[in-house]
Amino acid sequence: MQQVQREFAGLTCWNGLQTADSACSGRCLYVFSSTPKPLPIFGRPKFRNNVPKPKDIGDFYNVMWDPRVRRGKPDQPEKNFIQCFNVRKPRTVIRKPRFVYERPPTPPRWRRDNYEGLVPSHMEELNPHLVEDENAIVDLESALELPTHPSGYVPPQGIDVETEILLGDLFDFDNLVIPVCEALVGQVIHRSLLELLEEEELESLRTQQAKFEDIRSTEQMKLLEMKEQHDRLEAERIAVMERAAEYRKTHEEATQRLQAVAFSSFYLGRPLNDVRDSLRRNNSFAELHNLIASIFNPWVNKHVQVEVEGQMLCRNLFDEIILATVQNRQAEFEFASWKREQEQIARMQLNAAREFSYQYNLIGEDE
Repeated sequence: MQQVQREFAGLTCWNGLQTADSACSGRCLYVFSSTPKPLPIFGRPKFRNNVPKPKDIGDFYNVMWDPRVRRGKPDQPEKNFIQCFNVRKPRTVIRKPRFVYERPPTPPRWRRDNYEGLVPSHMEELNPHLVEDENAIVDLESALELPTHPSGYVPPQGIDVETEILLGDLFDFDNLVIPVCEALVGQVIHRSLLELLEEEELESLRTQQAKFEDIRSTEQMKLLEMKEQHDRLEAERIAVMERAAEYRKTHEEATQRLQAVAFSSFYLGRPLNDVRDSLRRNNSFAELHNLIASIFNPWVNKHVQVEVEGQMLCRNLFDEIILATVQNRQAEFEFASWKREQEQIARMQLNAAREFSYQYNLIGEDE
């Protein structure tokens, strides 16, 4: 508020509402080098078109009918601004610099050719004769000889009030930026702490899950071992019961057989002997003896003779094979021993010949 009052006091001093006396010098805090003017706003008209006109006198006091009120989204440019910008853009490209001064070209040097050169991008507006040839040779001497500033130009002195920005004009850093930064940093730290707590919780859950899995695996192993032991004991119990039942069954069968044999031998022993003796006396077994002597005995003798002849033939064959193998091995052994003896004799003869030749050579050298 104080800043607005200071600006208003400075404007009233320059407009003549107050005299430039000691009182005004105490109140007016600015000294302008030129008359202050509002900054031009390009692309945004002061009054908007297509606005319904007021019907009554009271409509002038309604803000909704005020054409100077900006309506719509603040980040969306107006339609007239876009049209003006599109129209003004090609004009700014074609527009030439305001101050164009004819500069004499560089004088030709003796025994040297002056080639037109490409002008750098930061010097295109200063040079009226632009070179568009890409194959031209660069020559920056003409750029170095340009004047520092155009003639008749008065440099500004002091501070330009139109573009001066004092402390606190735009915004207060301590009151506007620091709280936002504190809030952002606090939110970031809070979020990082939450993420850290989440990571710690996840890690604890993972460790708990790992412990649970270990305990569960050990319990399952124990359960499997107990199940296998139970199955093994059950199989052993069933096998023992089967063996006991089989033993009991065989014992009962043997007991019954013994009882039958004892009963038959006790009650039928003497009658059987008497019957056999009576049958023998009556020649009841004569026919049976004749059948055995005429049919069974020749058949048995024939088969026994065939088996004996086959065994003898196999035995003779094995004897011949063994004899031939022994003879071959003996011949090979004798040949190997004879060859070894011949090699030994040849080696001895060779050594004797070498000794003789060596002695003969020694005798020849002595002579």
